[in-house]
Amino acid sequence: MSQEVRELAYSPILWAVTITAISLVLILATFYLVKAVKVSKEMGITQKQLKDAAKTSAIASIGPTIVICVGMISLLVMVGAPTAWMRLSVIGDITQELMAVGFSTDAYGLTATAESITPEILQIAVFLMAIACIGYLTIPVFLAGKIEVFVKKLGSKGGAGTTGIIALAAVLGCYAYVDAPYLIALNAGTVAMIVGFLAMLILQSIQVKFKQEWLNAWGMIIAMFVGMGAGAVVA
Repeated sequence: MSQEVRELAYSPILWAVTITAISLVLILATFYLVKAVKVSKEMGITQKQLKDAAKTSAIASIGPTIVICVGMISLLVMVGAPTAWMRLSVIGDITQELMAVGFSTDAYGLTATAESITPEILQIAVFLMAIACIGYLTIPVFLAGKIEVFVKKLGSKGGAGTTGIIALAAVLGCYAYVDAPYLIALNAGTVAMIVGFLAMLILQSIQVKFKQEWLNAWGMIIAMFVGMGAGAVVA
């Protein structure tokens, strides 16, 4: 990264935007956490259940956090710490951000490396990162309420189980969308996904059969590392 690009990438305005964005995320996360705890008490959820959910969530976040930290290094050397920190803290999709850098350098007939980044390419990359996320940040604002009404109507017409089926189908669809590219690629990523899936099935079976409650919290992270290990061996 040249000195000119470094001055732009680490400019005070980018630091200000990054700190503002992350502060907003922390404020919203705190608001929803407080609200969730309050509503859970009204729903009769016990303190133990809340603690178990918090512990499980914290443990399950270890794997994705490591992936993001590793990805941040590769992004940081090309667009600087402020942009890398903001993008991977707010969005967390290293693939999308690296694609934005790749498209920006391709437009100039260059390969995406720290040395090939110019002030113009950096600006284009940052704008691409921002524009690419407008859709999934704004569409829910306009459609979430309508979708909720639609789901409730289906539930009232189809019976109590319809809403649950719709929710399950939506979750399965999201996972299928994320996993399908790795499954059909037939490479190390495919091995990692399949081995991780099998490891999770085995761990769940052990948890149910032997009443190992600790696996509820640690099962996912163990399966993640088993899958990553298998992928690394094959790669």
